[in-house]
Amino acid sequence: SLFTNYRIESANNNEINLFFRVSDLLYISKVAQQATNIMINLRLRDGQPYLNWKMTLQDRNGSSMESVQELGVSLISPDRMVYIKEPRTLGIPHTYILLPNVSTLKPVAERLKSLSKYLTLSANMNG
Repeated sequence: SLFTNYRIESANNNEINLFFRVSDLLYISKVAQQATNIMINLRLRDGQPYLNWKMTLQDRNGSSMESVQELGVSLISPDRMVYIKEPRTLGIPHTYILLPNVSTLKPVAERLKSLSKYLTLSANMNG
């Protein structure tokens, strides 16, 4: 299970539907990877909802410190959720294509930046 202890309370069958920018969640999740404990609360400030991420991190010396991150969200009403559908799940793929690590590609892309605005990565079954 992703969570070991959680509580969700709402007037809508204990479901809270949120809209947020994925890039903001990605930033916070990178910090959260190093956390030993994470508490997420839905809060309001000046009428605007946000998720408050309170994380316990350990530094190199083993000392604990707290980090607080805020993720701005919009609440999605149950009436609007009716029009949002879950994506169709795909079957198990026959092939996995692994691309190089982004940190390996970045220096190459930086050198090629003078040639074009776009970099195309392609892969096939022939290697």
